[in-house]
Amino acid sequence: TSDWSTLITSMNNFQNNGVIVFALSNETGKDDADISAGLPLLFSQLQEAWITVANIEQEGSLGSTNLYLKSAPCGTTAAFCLGADGQDISSIGPAGTYNIELSGSSFAAPQVSAAIAILAQAFPNQTPEQWTDRLLASADNSFFTATSTTSFANGITHGYNTEFGHGIMDLNAALSPITSSKMKESILIGESLNNYEAHSLENSYLMTPKLFGDSLQRHFQNTTGVFHDALHGNFKYQFSNSFISQQSNNTVDQILNDHLNGYSFQDVAIKENSFKSS
Repeated sequence: TSDWSTLITSMNNFQNNGVIVFALSNETGKDDADISAGLPLLFSQLQEAWITVANIEQEGSLGSTNLYLKSAPCGTTAAFCLGADGQDISSIGPAGTYNIELSGSSFAAPQVSAAIAILAQAFPNQTPEQWTDRLLASADNSFFTATSTTSFANGITHGYNTEFGHGIMDLNAALSPITSSKMKESILIGESLNNYEAHSLENSYLMTPKLFGDSLQRHFQNTTGVFHDALHGNFKYQFSNSFISQQSNNTVDQILNDHLNGYSFQDVAIKENSFKSS
């Protein structure tokens, strides 16, 4: 009992900084995940940053791909299960001593681990739990019928089933903005990601009077702004694109007159006349 307690505590502590990626069994005759891959079902404290990995073979050309499950199914771990192609992976020995092809979920899992490392570099301010969510929420699940759905932040949902989990990993989608009808690409204003107001990026801009021309836009030409997606991933954009020159047909003299007319000089005139009369 004490050994199990130590193991679970160590895994839970690791999730403060990383994601546990666990390969499913390669026994295709199984109807569920093995107990090691399913530990988060027994110990709920492990659920936030854990991914079980199925071996899903992809065959065919881009846009016309057939996918086949080559490992045990995701089963009861489906809500945190992801697939990658670990079939027929070339293995080359030192100095070309051998060149063989190997297959299994143990060759699929490292691909998911590498994706986590890339997400950690792309989104260093996010947590292991958020990296996990990005991979699951962006997986390609178009090739099967989902039987259940996971709800993530800000209206993001993603379907899965007990055979393929959330589907096959799509790293490009995970590195791109993930949005929903509730929250698109947004400027966040507030104290933290737990307390903020979201403003649509496409409707957020700085309008400058035509009098300034493009001076402010040119000044911020090489300045980077940041927007967030629905899963709180931060993305850089050219801040100078936020400036919009106020459209006006008025001449410079008219703009100056309008500007000066906004101030009152009445008190100055009264004092000047009083001084002259005295």
